[in-house]
Amino acid sequence: MSIETLLNALLAKRGQDYFAEFKAFTEALLADNAALLTQALGATTSASPHSVSTGSKTFAMAEAIPYGPGAFVLIARASDPATWLFGQVTARSGADLTVNVTLVDGAGGSFSDWAITASGPRGAKGATGDVASFNGRTGAVTPQSGDYTAAMVTNSAAVNVAQTFTAAQRGAIAALADGATITPDFAVANFFTVTLGGNRTLANPANLVPGQSGSIIVRQDATGSRTLAYGSHWKFPGASAPVLTTAASRVDRLDYLVVSGTEIHAALTRDIR
Repeated sequence: MSIETLLNALLAKRGQDYFAEFKAFTEALLADNAALLTQALGATTSASPHSVSTGSKTFAMAEAIPYGPGAFVLIARASDPATWLFGQVTARSGADLTVNVTLVDGAGGSFSDWAITASGPRGAKGATGDVASFNGRTGAVTPQSGDYTAAMVTNSAAVNVAQTFTAAQRGAIAALADGATITPDFAVANFFTVTLGGNRTLANPANLVPGQSGSIIVRQDATGSRTLAYGSHWKFPGASAPVLTTAASRVDRLDYLVVSGTEIHAALTRDIR
């Protein structure tokens, strides 16, 4: 019976009959509005039997939700919401909704207690359980050289905690380009080497960071007699710049500690051989 029919019957009644008709009217009104609300929210149910699998499936909806082709829907079992189908509407005819199911969770069938709700685009469901593939390998995965393992995480160094190293640590020795002015880039390495081919100036390095320390190996070429001047940031004991060993092919080592962005403490160890 329609709401309009019940309302007309209500208006025609008096006394006890009025209250009986009013009860029937309000119950019908609530039921009708609930159905409208369900449709507005894009939710309905279906008793169409389907298995938990992908592919095209047609559901006879209890209420015809207003979805056309292209809409996404989530179809879950009312008694087990963890079992669900997800897909995109491909057709709708009256209360029949055809959905291309592309994602599922659960297994089995046929089930006929489906709750259909609106959804949006969804990514693929990730794998669960043991790893099936890793670094391009499939099947049983055994860590190999180059894999990032739990032991690597445990034994990795951090920049904000005290460290105790149980194996040798070393930095590469970077070659400096020889020229009239030699400018080290302290962002490249801690240790450097250069062979002097003439009288040179060791300029203020780029990228000075307080706390960095290291050494610069200074070699004379086969001719020798090469001298080295220093930029203003280089500071030496007694405010006196050291003099290199000038014999041919001799080696000196300049050790340094960056104190600030404009101050490098340094000392020269001469004629190492």
